[in-house]
Amino acid sequence: MVWSEEIHISSHDVDYNGFVTPTAIVRYMMECANTQVHECGPSNESLRENGEAFLLNRFSLEVNKPLFAYDHITVRTWGCPSQRLLFHRCFEILREGELVARGHAVMALIDIHTRKLLRTDHYHPNFDYEPDFEVPIDDHMSLPRTNDEMNLLGRYVVGYGVCDQNRHMNNTRYYDTLLSFVDTEGKWLKSMTIHFVQEAPMGEEMTVYGTLSPDGASLLRTMRPDGQVNCEAKIIMV
Repeated sequence: MVWSEEIHISSHDVDYNGFVTPTAIVRYMMECANTQVHECGPSNESLRENGEAFLLNRFSLEVNKPLFAYDHITVRTWGCPSQRLLFHRCFEILREGELVARGHAVMALIDIHTRKLLRTDHYHPNFDYEPDFEVPIDDHMSLPRTNDEMNLLGRYVVGYGVCDQNRHMNNTRYYDTLLSFVDTEGKWLKSMTIHFVQEAPMGEEMTVYGTLSPDGASLLRTMRPDGQVNCEAKIIMV
């Protein structure tokens, strides 16, 4: 079942270049998905009451054309057939009927108390699955194995403005945060894939390492104070 929402973009969702920020784009997509499960069930809230929750493992965003303030867009999402331990979901954004952005999420369902991963056949949504994209989004990442092969780009503290109710950095907030460490002057995001490894708790300071791939993509890795990887990302700006 494809779920869609109509959105009129706010002027507060654009960056200093005048383009809608990646965080806003992903937020439109995720909110559309959240609305579908809220209306159809089981909702994220009911899962949490049952001691379960979805964790985002990877999200790949592909932007064909930039979005601007006051654009009227249609956001579409659907769950895809999944197996074993990983759930897949697709997203599209259309402007005047033209596809301008796509997203693909890979998630896991966990038992909150034991942190055990639950199989996909444990979850029974009240909506039908639809096929995945015919042409997959390129989400291949090949980062250096150690931080010694990368450059220290800086640090950031996980503060109030980026945290969700779990007191962790909200998944949608990573996009704009990571773009603070790459060249964005006069550019818009063409594609970005983030692999979420460890959650970033409120108050922690993250260390950011980065390098460029042979094709010019920015490869970033963020580290928690205990030496655990927080996330890894591949970013292409044009």
